[in-house]
Formats: sequence, structure tokens, C-alpha cells
Amino acid sequence: MTQSFLKNPPFISSYAPPTSNGASGGTPTLRLSDGLPTPVATDANNLSGSFIAVQQDFKSTKVQQFNAIVEKELAGNVVSAGYVGGRYTNLAVAINNIDLAPVGPGTIQPRRAYFTQLPNVTSIGLFASDFEQDYDALQLVFQRRPRNGWTINSNYTLAHNTQTAPAPWDVNVIERYDADNDLRHRFAVTANYELPFGRSLTGAMGQVFAHWQVNTLAAWQTGLPFNITNAASRTNSGGADRPNLVGDPNLANPTAAAWFNTAAFEAQPVNTIGAAVVRRNFLHGPHQRRLDLSLFKDVTMTGATRLQLRIEVYNVLNAVNFANPAGALGNAAFGTISNTVGTPRQMQFAAKLLF
Repeated sequence: MTQSFLKNPPFISSYAPPTSNGASGGTPTLRLSDGLPTPVATDANNLSGSFIAVQQDFKSTKVQQFNAIVEKELAGNVVSAGYVGGRYTNLAVAINNIDLAPVGPGTIQPRRAYFTQLPNVTSIGLFASDFEQDYDALQLVFQRRPRNGWTINSNYTLAHNTQTAPAPWDVNVIERYDADNDLRHRFAVTANYELPFGRSLTGAMGQVFAHWQVNTLAAWQTGLPFNITNAASRTNSGGADRPNLVGDPNLANPTAAAWFNTAAFEAQPVNTIGAAVVRRNFLHGPHQRRLDLSLFKDVTMTGATRLQLRIEVYNVLNAVNFANPAGALGNAAFGTISNTVGTPRQMQFAAKLLF
């Protein structure tokens, strides 16, 4: 069962025929015409393996959003500054496993929280709504209204996004941390310029007027947070854990081969949480940037009919944006970046008839 279908009642799952890329050559191995598979019988009095549960008093998330923005017109342009905030309560979180053993020595299974009732169960995922999220942001905007062929819209956001969730080694320990989508700084500008020349022709269709428009989008943002964990859990609880922070993780000149100081982390003693356990999501990955450019040519034909020719280039500079580094202490790739995000330079050409 997938937890993505458990957000609101009725709590349901979905079924779809799997597609194999192996022996079947990519063709469906099951078809709806074959009917649904026969359910595997489970002894309700002797459950085993893992299952997913939903909190009995599961609540819908409450969202409060508010803002206060001041705008001022200057020489036909508009500048604005303001605060944007949000408070989310009853936040739904999928807890990986509430059937963990307490941190400490000993065989895990007989120490699990529900071993007495469910001795053969190893994992109980729980969809709960006991958590919260806070968002606060400063937004600065400059808008140049259409004048002399120019239109510009630029904005800068300084933000912080935090949320709560259980620690991976103990569901009773609630942590507040930077949310996975915590984006601290972002700047974006879009501009449109109508070139001050065109061509007027008279032909069988009457007068034809053509002019060019140039559109650009430039964006830059800081990286997203990432987590530092132990590649192999040392708490002996059946859940994941994180090492101790014993130094400064920041490097003066981080690179893809060494994004942070790996010597700043040290695995805690076995069967313990750690005296200086690293906070979840306290490091951020590489910044992201892009520049898109498009060139439009509108050809006015008859009446409201126009032919638009378009040349669009995405990631004009072919900038490489790196993904977050490997964050598992004990992994050979710890601290290095091996993947990229986004797409390389792409170009497309199109003709569009508007009428």
C-alpha cells in the first residue's frame, strides 16, 4: 500500500499492472483483462512482516497564511517589500516505523515496542497528523511597467522553512529541523524587449507587419538542505541514526569531490544515540542557476490573425547544477557529489498561428 493515498479519508490504495524492463522486453506482464490477483491470505491473529497504519484521530492539516506588503510607484515603476508567512498545524507525516526497539544492546526483535502483541512484525508505518511547519519570508520586488519596449519583473526572497517530525531512532523524540524544501535565498528576473524595428509589406493578403520580441529568464538560488546519517545504524533500534558532530563541517572552497569537511563527523559508540548528534538537514547543497532566452517574431496577417515564430533556448550557458552530496558516514562516496539536476542546454523552434 502506498502512503501517498492516505492523506484524506477514505484511506485507499491503488493497483496498476507492473511493467518489466527485463525478460518481458518492456511489455506489460499483467493486464486488467486478466483480473485482479488473488489476495495472499494473512492470519489476522498472527501478523508478520510489515504493514502501514493510520492514526485513529487523524486530522486534516490546518493552514494559516498571511502577508503584509508595502508598494510604491517610482517614475512609472513599482517597488514593493513585504513579509509572507505561513503556519501549518496537524501536518501529516509518514512515520517510517513506530515498532522500533529502544536504543541499547540486545537482539532487536524481542525489544520492539509491539513485540508482545505482534511478535513477528518488524515494521509498522504510521501516517500521523501531530506535526507542524513554519514559513517566514522577506520578499522584495521591482517591476518596470511597459515603456520604450521594455518590461522587467525581478524579485528576491529571503526565507526560512522549518518543520517537526520524529527522530528516526525513537518516534517519541520530536525534532524541529530545516524542511527538505527550505530555500534560503532566491533571485529571479524576467525581461521582455520589443526590438524597435519591424518590416511593413503589402501583398495579396494586405498589409503585413512583423516585429521581434526578446524574452529572458535568469534565476539563482541557494541549495537545498541534506541530511547526514550513519551508513550503518549504531543505535540498535531498528531505525536509522546520525553521527556526532565533532568539528566545523564547512570548507572554504567546497568542490564536487569534497563538498564538506568529512572529518567533522564521527560515528557514536554502538548502542547509543551520541552525545553531540548532528541536527537533521543542517547543511545545504550547491546553489542552482539558469538562464533562458527566447526570441519571438509576430507577423500580423489579416485582422486578428497572427503568425508567431519562436526560438527558445533553455539553460543558454549550459550551466551544470550539482545535486546534493552523499551524506552517509561510512560510505566511500561520503561528502562527494556524483549527480546533477536539471537539464543541459535545450533548443526548440516553433511556429504558432493565432486567430
